[in-house]
Amino acid sequence: MTSSYHITIRLDPHYQQFLRFHFGCDSEFFEFPCRCQFNTMLELMVVQKRWGDIVPDTDEWAFKIMLPVFNKKNPAFFRYLSEVKESLFKSNIKKYYDIVITARIAELMAVKVHAPGGQIVKYNRKECTLALIDEYGFNKDNQESFDRLYKLYTRYLQNERWDTYQIKKLNERQNVKNS
Repeated sequence: MTSSYHITIRLDPHYQQFLRFHFGCDSEFFEFPCRCQFNTMLELMVVQKRWGDIVPDTDEWAFKIMLPVFNKKNPAFFRYLSEVKESLFKSNIKKYYDIVITARIAELMAVKVHAPGGQIVKYNRKECTLALIDEYGFNKDNQESFDRLYKLYTRYLQNERWDTYQIKKLNERQNVKNS
């Protein structure tokens, strides 16, 4: 259950679009679902507004988040994040983004389409990136969105190769010890 108060943070529009699609919230004031880890983080991080702090509401990077009803804090007074806590909160959003998008990339890589000639076709980097842009409703004309997803896909492939290499080396060591 949310209160009637909100906080405003400066968050990249790419991550805003991801959160809106992932949690299914299209309104101006974003609302995390009940029992979401981000609501718990907000409860721990919000502080009272210091005298002279200015929160911009009209910037395209301004992201308005509805505060839940806290157990121990009154959202009427505790509805601001310091710069350090805001950066921590945003870094957790970015980590969550990486986890969810990487899992989706793994799902797309597992999909094998059978071509009419009996061949098995997998998504390549560009196709996977374009599929994610379409799926999450990112701006197709924005090169930055494409580059972020493409880079995340590249990191996913590097991690897969590294894991395969490590498993191979481990198996070789075990074979040497057993011989």
